[in-house]
Amino acid sequence: PDPASLQPSTILKSVGSRGERKRKEASPRRDGLSPRPFSPVFREASVIRIRAMVVAGRRGFFHRTVFGVGLSALICLTPAHAQPPSKSGPKPGISVRTLRIRSFIDGRSWFALRGGILWIRHLEWVAPGRWENRNLPTFVNGKAWYPEWPFGKGEGLHCRCDSSVLKLDGFRAPQRPMGVRLRKLEGRGEITVVEEPRIGNGFRVVVETNDIPPNPAWYDFEISLIPR
Repeated sequence: PDPASLQPSTILKSVGSRGERKRKEASPRRDGLSPRPFSPVFREASVIRIRAMVVAGRRGFFHRTVFGVGLSALICLTPAHAQPPSKSGPKPGISVRTLRIRSFIDGRSWFALRGGILWIRHLEWVAPGRWENRNLPTFVNGKAWYPEWPFGKGEGLHCRCDSSVLKLDGFRAPQRPMGVRLRKLEGRGEITVVEEPRIGNGFRVVVETNDIPPNPAWYDFEISLIPR
């Protein structure tokens, strides 16, 4: 060998270059493209984690399946009476209220109803039940009522006056807006609803009977209050 190559500085430089080259080859590339070592410990941990995920997934599927089967069985075994009531039926606590009236009518009269009382406002011709100075009753739900009038005995021709008040037994109109349905059972003239219960009229119901001349006739009808 060349004596110059055996100088200490030359030997150290050669050794240093070889060590630097080995370190570069052993170190990972900084561009992120060099593969990382896959150690046995890391491999075993990954396998354990994957197994745990598979077991958890099987347990979740099992729980969801059992819950679905149990819910289906519960729905099938639930009795029909346990189902919630339909919303299209009558409202809870409110029912249809019906009042039947039968009266001997001549001319035009109003039958007014508010709360638990009833009265008649006579407008034209002879007052109800007073034809030819008679005193025929007005039947309310089958019970006879003899209303008193401010004209006393007589016909009360065109008096435009109110009768005495009848306290209804077992019937009370609710203090809320409601619909009114009429059912005509007897009578040759018209029976119409003049007023429905609302806040503006104090929840009063007014039904008009208008007889066709000549002479009076019996009128029989039902007033039904329908919840809205």
